[in-house]
Amino acid sequence: MLTLAIWWACILVEALVVFRAFPGNLLRKYPFFYTYAASVLVCDVLLYSAYTLSPARYPAWVWGTEFLNILLGCGIILEIFKHVLSSYAGAERFARITGVAVFAAIFCFGVLYPMAPGTSQAPSTSGLFGRSVRLERDLLAAQAILFFAVLVVISYFRTAMGKNVRGMILGYGVWLGASVMTLALRFYIGPGFTATLNVIQPVAYLTALLIWVVALWSYDPNPAFDSSAPVEIDHEAVVATTRSALEAMRSHLSKVARA
Repeated sequence: MLTLAIWWACILVEALVVFRAFPGNLLRKYPFFYTYAASVLVCDVLLYSAYTLSPARYPAWVWGTEFLNILLGCGIILEIFKHVLSSYAGAERFARITGVAVFAAIFCFGVLYPMAPGTSQAPSTSGLFGRSVRLERDLLAAQAILFFAVLVVISYFRTAMGKNVRGMILGYGVWLGASVMTLALRFYIGPGFTATLNVIQPVAYLTALLIWVVALWSYDPNPAFDSSAPVEIDHEAVVATTRSALEAMRSHLSKVARA
């Protein structure tokens, strides 16, 4: 009952997040973020309907919706990079290309992985928020590597941010960190941790949603850029940091594919 209540709360707050995109014209400002928000709202409504009206169909729907939202979740990282580096044209372009590469890598891995020997069938699900624990853990870990690179760039340049971008970072960091940690524990501890995972993950996600509602209630752009900053040095540093993160992510996915 607790998990169902949290699920309902998530759907209501998701709807509020999406609704607030229209009064402030935020959809045009943050298209990747709101594509993700709209996707998880639609998917949660469909999954809740399947779970309550046709439980037999629920497991078959879970994998596709989970993978779609993991993929679109990369768009939040791309959105953050876009706005954090908006005053560094060259670096922003490189980050955008890198983001597309991340999309492609995760998409290909998610499509090809089930075709590999021993994984010919769709991943099994368990619990209300059933997961393919190993695959979801590895894809989110790859995403976490790039997210960490964003934090390194922000810390290195002491980038000034508005409330919107700060909220995106904090909310997604809470959910991503909790998801990677709990899925790793579920993989190593075993099915006995599933009940705990099925509470911690939704609570972390609901926390992220509440942060987003507050942070994105109205448009708050990043402060004006200081034109005296050394753009070329910054660009080289951002490129190096992002390239290292992409290489780490690609190495991580390669090791998982060979496992």
